Amino acid sequence: VVNFSMAQAYLRWIFSPRAVREGELAKNALGVFNRAGLVEPRVFIFEKMGGAPFTALVTTVPFMQKRFRPAVFISQRLATQLTSEEVHAVLCHEAAHLKGRHLNRRLGYALAWIFGSTLAASTLLVLSVLVQRASGMAPSALLPGVLLGVIAFVLTFRALGMQSQRQEREADEVALSQLGADPEALSQAIIKVNLLQRGEDAGRRPSPALFATHPEISDRLAWIRVWEEKQRRADIAARTSGAISDPGQAA
Repeated sequence: VVNFSMAQAYLRWIFSPRAVREGELAKNALGVFNRAGLVEPRVFIFEKMGGAPFTALVTTVPFMQKRFRPAVFISQRLATQLTSEEVHAVLCHEAAHLKGRHLNRRLGYALAWIFGSTLAASTLLVLSVLVQRASGMAPSALLPGVLLGVIAFVLTFRALGMQSQRQEREADEVALSQLGADPEALSQAIIKVNLLQRGEDAGRRPSPALFATHPEISDRLAWIRVWEEKQRRADIAARTSGAISDPGQAA
């Protein structure tokens, strides 16, 4: 709870980002958040956040985002590598997280899973100890309980990763359908971020796919193409319907 609530202050303290109050980026962010019906954000530029020099993220106080100003953090290197349309698409994606109350849902989901897995693991370990002592079995009899406890924690992180992936897809959809992100710009931003980060991570061991918090790049791009095609067909159908209903104007 503290991590979620204090994220903005923590990031500002650790990485010393530069506040952006004027210019295209600030105006872009303000326009996007206004369109999303959100509180005006603070915008910060940072040089490098941990091992992620090409990233953007949004923070707020869960369940109180209408009372506290959210903050958008975007890396300097990312802002300079993307076009203005691509930056706009990234801002739409980040605003969509707040519009969908993803941080609220993520906090509630995390608390539920962490509490549940801790309870399950503790119960399994206690039962293993009791059974081992009552039966006089060797200490190795505790191993199944320990393994089940570990599995409970692994499942927790997997569940949180899957929720994060669903929210990334939802944010893409809201950015495109409600906040005015251009499909091509969003696709190009995703591709560029991936390529830039892969170059930065060259030689490092990749994170296990089991705990991935974002969908596969190819899946996101394919979904955006499908969305764009559906939108194109819907526009054609709408124009055709309007022409049929008003043939005089169409002529």
